[in-house]
Amino acid sequence: MTDQNTGVESVSRRAVLGAVGTAGAVSMAGCGVLSGDSDEESERETVIGIGLPDDGRWENEGKLLEAGYLLATQHINEGAGPVVADGEYEPPLGELDGGLLGETIELEVRNTASTEERARQSASELASEGVIALAGGASPAEGLGLQRVASEEETIYMGGFTPTTEMGGGQCSQYGFNGVQNSRLAADALGTVVPKQLPDEQSTFAQVYPESEFGEELLEAAEDGLSSDSRLRENRSFATQVGAGSYTETLERVLETQVSVIVLNFTGLNGAIALQDLADLAAKREESNIQAIVPMMTRELLRNAGDSLVIDGNPVLGAVPWTHNLDDPFTNRFLESWQDANLSIDLSVPEMPSALSHLAYVQLYQYAAAVERAGSTDPGAVIDELEGQQYNVGPGSAELRACDHQAIQPVPVVMGLPEIQQDPGEYTELVEVADVSYSCEESPASDCEL
Repeated sequence: MTDQNTGVESVSRRAVLGAVGTAGAVSMAGCGVLSGDSDEESERETVIGIGLPDDGRWENEGKLLEAGYLLATQHINEGAGPVVADGEYEPPLGELDGGLLGETIELEVRNTASTEERARQSASELASEGVIALAGGASPAEGLGLQRVASEEETIYMGGFTPTTEMGGGQCSQYGFNGVQNSRLAADALGTVVPKQLPDEQSTFAQVYPESEFGEELLEAAEDGLSSDSRLRENRSFATQVGAGSYTETLERVLETQVSVIVLNFTGLNGAIALQDLADLAAKREESNIQAIVPMMTRELLRNAGDSLVIDGNPVLGAVPWTHNLDDPFTNRFLESWQDANLSIDLSVPEMPSALSHLAYVQLYQYAAAVERAGSTDPGAVIDELEGQQYNVGPGSAELRACDHQAIQPVPVVMGLPEIQQDPGEYTELVEVADVSYSCEESPASDCEL
């Protein structure tokens, strides 16, 4: 999952989100108060480096992640929102009453340009400036690039939207932690829920996937996850070029096989295009039994899919890291704080926070809480606090495992809403939260050597 736009210069921007008295002077878009050269060295110890795409194919995902990082920074510095208790609510990762070990956190955000190469370059620059930790990445490729540099520099890295099994598998790192579900967990969740939504008779499914490392990973995971139910068996798989722009020709060949379930292994805008093409073909051919599945649903996909989230009366099914439909203490507090912060205006994102914004918020808060417990930003001490941490930030009880540094938690499965029922940021309805996991002795965790 790499992009060829590697010629754009890196963008650096500092978000200094201090106490209530200074927060009002800061642009929540990340271009806020810049520290002068004279005091920059004295502030290095409080800076967290963030690698996000400011251009390229994952630019919009980068904006959604940035919103979460910025809100978390403001709350940590102010002692506000989901990081503090109120007598009835207890923060799931520990309470933070203002700053990090008494110091104000700053974010230094660098452009990854939606590529692994630029992600590595950005991480190297940030590490050379002495940041205390790294976070970010809006794709598996970027995440792996950031994690490799973090390992080389012995700096903790909290992954962004990096849903590949490699993060906690063959390319795991002592310094890297992945809070989002990987492809195996998403596919296993769908394997648990999808058969309940289908007729009782046996069904065949076909898969369409981009010819990329992550596309092929999703393909394999979906085959295993869906085939775990004896009523589902794979028919064929169809490869496409990355960023093909149109999937009509491929989908015509898929429909000729007379499958009833079609798995689209795409995220982002490509996923939306694939759904639109499938919906158009189903209407043209008067197909009435098509069930589309998207293993990795993202806000960008949902926002652009429109009426294609329901195909001939059948809602599209997919897995998400988090949804605002959950009713739990952390989600409720997070939603209230999002509305109060009014982030959506400056960042041009919907009023309802996305799963990626939630993910970024949790990852930064998770790191800060571990530092507070450790009483130090020393990587070894913080790793000890992160490993084995148990918490609940929405879907259910989670654990950031010591064996592979992968968060294992229930996965929400959702279905698309008809366009007439959609609102900005609200595109799906919760079907079920699937409690899925795998042991440290199973692949991909068994491939991890920390």
